[in-house]
Amino acid sequence: VEFNREVEEDGIKTLKHNKRILFQRMAPYPQRKVITFNRYTDDFAFNINYGDLSFLSQEDLSVFGSLNLTTVKLSGVGDSFQKHADAESKGIKAHFNMDESGVFLLDRVESVFETIVEEKEEESTLTKLGNTISTLFGGGSSEPTTNVTEPVQEEEEVLPESAKENKEGQKAKDKETKDDFGRNTNEEKSQEKSEDTTSKTETPEEKGGEKSENAENEKKAKPQVKRTKISEDVTMELLINDVVDPTVDDILSSKKKLQDLTDRDLAKQEREKVLNSLEAFIFETQEKLYQEDHQHVVTEEEQEQILTKLREASDWMDEEGYTATTKELREKLSHLKSLCKDMFFRVEERRKWPELLTTLDNMLNTSAFFLRSAKLIPEDDHIFTEVELNMLEKVINETTIWKNETVAEQEKRSPRERPILLSRDIESKLVLLEREMNYLLNKAKFAKPKPKPKAKNETSPNAGNKANATAEEKVIPSTDESENPKT
Repeated sequence: VEFNREVEEDGIKTLKHNKRILFQRMAPYPQRKVITFNRYTDDFAFNINYGDLSFLSQEDLSVFGSLNLTTVKLSGVGDSFQKHADAESKGIKAHFNMDESGVFLLDRVESVFETIVEEKEEESTLTKLGNTISTLFGGGSSEPTTNVTEPVQEEEEVLPESAKENKEGQKAKDKETKDDFGRNTNEEKSQEKSEDTTSKTETPEEKGGEKSENAENEKKAKPQVKRTKISEDVTMELLINDVVDPTVDDILSSKKKLQDLTDRDLAKQEREKVLNSLEAFIFETQEKLYQEDHQHVVTEEEQEQILTKLREASDWMDEEGYTATTKELREKLSHLKSLCKDMFFRVEERRKWPELLTTLDNMLNTSAFFLRSAKLIPEDDHIFTEVELNMLEKVINETTIWKNETVAEQEKRSPRERPILLSRDIESKLVLLEREMNYLLNKAKFAKPKPKPKAKNETSPNAGNKANATAEEKVIPSTDESENPKT
């Protein structure tokens, strides 16, 4: 903190430049500091500047820009002194803060005054009673002690003045101390003693140790001094010089720089991803070529061709791969994948066949049993139309024929050829069959039973037999679960 103050020496007024260190170099933060200006009674200004930067080079200093961070102009100081003319001034206090991020802030500036109020302290009832009892029992009256006001100690962060100016009526001397945070403080200690006159009657025989019984103590009210602080905020105007608002071009340039850094990071991540994928594909494919399920679907020539390309790619990785561009790495990986595509396809199809064919057989058996059961329902209770049942029967027959013919044809083909039994075809047949079954099952689930005609009362003894015969006719005869010989 730097400021100029008018000093008068030998009747000549001059401006004295003052400089105080606020935060030392490498000082820890967060921490707070308070500086007291006790020589001003009117508006003034002070500067907040960088400290000693001699340890930096000129190139480093050019980054700082203005070494004057902020100019603080204070207004309202003189008004506060006029407002509190009867009070004792404790100076203008500026509160500074270095927050958790190391950002420097000026919190507030305030004028501080102190007033002295005298209060009379009345003697308590218990004290009066105690003094009376001691007098009655011959103890006499002890001389009351003089009332002394406790010293008031105030710790402030006051800048020491190099030139001492003696003023009339000054009662305290400035001493530099340190508080708990290692900050420079000025302790102003004032002690006022008010002594009460004590009147006491003594007898001529007091030298011999005897006191008169008529002696009395006259106790008066004891005045007590109470100090009250008054603070009033001072208006401050900040002229910030260290950080200038950026122009539109500066903002656009900064955004472009940030975007360039982001793009570079993304490009680096993408290259590392492709590089890792290429390395993993080479090692994994080399191992798979010696596995039984892969050897079963490739010829010796095809296997040797793939191994040769993988070795060449591995050698290229060791020599040029780590300096290659992302595009080159991606092209190398795409070429190897296309070379092994047919082999992987044949292996994958043969892995899917068992589960899919089992699911298709179960669906065909269930659908055929459902169709036979639906056809045996009596006409009066029918809930399915003939068209719906015929459609289900058609899908079952077509699926069964396709499965038997395709499986038989696939068994004739070599495992090293492209298969004609494809997993996607089996899945499409399952979807078609399942759709027809779900349609009929949902219709049966929500179908309402048809109302039956009421039976007429008959006296014929054969009525019961006819009813039994009718019931027996409606019983669905048991059938085989499937006509499929495998089932």
